[in-house]
Amino acid sequence: VTQYWITKGNNGWRLDVANEVSDETWQHFRKSVKALDKDNVIIGEIWTDAVEYLMGDMYDSVMNYRFRGSVLGYVGGSKTADLTMNELEKMREQYPEEAFQAMMNLVGSHDKPRVLSALDGVDDGDQSRHVGEASESARSKMNLIPFFQMTYPGTPTIYYGDELGMVGAADPDNRRGMIWGKGDKELVERYATLAAVRNAYSALRTGDINPISTGNDAVIAYERFNKDNEILVLMNNSSKSQKVTIDLKNIDAKEL
Repeated sequence: VTQYWITKGNNGWRLDVANEVSDETWQHFRKSVKALDKDNVIIGEIWTDAVEYLMGDMYDSVMNYRFRGSVLGYVGGSKTADLTMNELEKMREQYPEEAFQAMMNLVGSHDKPRVLSALDGVDDGDQSRHVGEASESARSKMNLIPFFQMTYPGTPTIYYGDELGMVGAADPDNRRGMIWGKGDKELVERYATLAAVRNAYSALRTGDINPISTGNDAVIAYERFNKDNEILVLMNNSSKSQKVTIDLKNIDAKEL
């Protein structure tokens, strides 16, 4: 079964509730998947610390709900810039480099309220609700979601409809049919523009990251770099303009 669907054109597997199956099963599974092509990907659904699954004998990557929690906390205003980056740095230190660079960096998913609705305070317990349109505040905050995803290491993953502003409470409301030809055109263009920027600079796709403390609770800063590009990324989760000073003379990616 493992190899059958790959021979039909599949490029790998996303394993549902993967932690509820034995490690030995996944170790044999990996040998079977990689026997056809070492680039066939294996992604596990693990919601918490996944380091035990990422040591080279089971998965290549996991659905990165830790990333989701940090990003939504920052964009929603419940986490400071330093706390957000400390959480993400903890994850980076725990995971092998190869796995960290391949993390499935989702923010929206079929098991969580839609991003826009989450930014309006809709939580996992709202399973019976059918939420209405998002507030202007949530729509404004939403602009930071693709910016974070497209500039941070890993694989940006967009849950269908998030890019045009679909709303929804917890499952099943978050699985509404796609609103083809409708939605927020400006948000679609923002996703497309940021994806194009990521595609244009290899440092944003596979480069290293150097977090930079700004001394400002609202402003996250980090450098992405490789041999070809050095890019300084700054984002502000406040509704007001912020002023920060970064000494570029003290940032030298080549010496890190």
